[in-house]
Formats: sequence, structure tokens, C-alpha cells
Amino acid sequence: MQKEMSFFYKTGLRRLPDELIKTCKDGQDAFKLNFDQRTVKYSQSVVAAACEMPGSQFSCILQGSKHPPSNKRIRYMEVTGNIALIQYEAMQLGIQIIFNETLEEKFKRVEREAKELGLTLIKESIEQKAARLEKELTALREKLSKVA
Repeated sequence: MQKEMSFFYKTGLRRLPDELIKTCKDGQDAFKLNFDQRTVKYSQSVVAAACEMPGSQFSCILQGSKHPPSNKRIRYMEVTGNIALIQYEAMQLGIQIIFNETLEEKFKRVEREAKELGLTLIKESIEQKAARLEKELTALREKLSKVA
């Protein structure tokens, strides 16, 4: 197997919801969660090979009988496509991780927060918003012309 498998880098890293991270009792649980929530469902043997770990060692880590080697953590998160390990540690230390959000992620977050508050967001495209504002502007002009 090749040492470098570039197709693992195409998915990018993502964070997991805090609710999932809070279910972890220890770093071992975070390692398992990271694997369970992998972006692409590679097999254990493929993930182990991509992380340059023997398959038996990786299997023991997932079963909880061995600890993951610290020098493989970054590569493991790259392969699985999420950062559950870092999120767990940050949560344990009381550190908040700040992520750069895409517009789509930001909208989903705001939509989720609005739903939690019992609010409904109206989705509209830029064109729809422009048309709505144009109608409101026309209505205001008509009102002003009647007053004058």
C-alpha cells in the first residue's frame, strides 16, 4: 500500500455536535466516536493502513484494550474527517474551539438556534429578497406621493 493516500484529504475536517462529544466518558470513547462518525465509511483495515498502524493494534484501540499512539492522532483525524479527539480534550479543559464557518454552516446553526427558541426563519434567495424589497419600496413611494 502507498504511504500517501491523497484521496483522504478531499473531505476536509468537520466538527461534531457538542451533544455527541458530551457522551464520551474518556479519550478512548472520543477515539471510538471519531471512527464511528467518519465522513467516508472506510473499513478498520483501510483506516489503520492510512494511519500506518498495524490492523491488530487499531482493532485493540477500538476495543479499548490499547491506547492510541499520540503521534498518529492528526493523521487519524484527517482520515476519519472529524476532530472529535480535539473537541473532547477542549471540552475537558474548558476551552472553546472557534471554527471558521461557511455561510451554509452559519445558516444551519442560526436556523437550529432559532428553532430552539421557537422561531421560524423565512428562507429566501437574494433574488426573492430583492423583489420583496422592491415591492416595499414601491409601496412607500406611493404612500409618499399621496401625502405630497
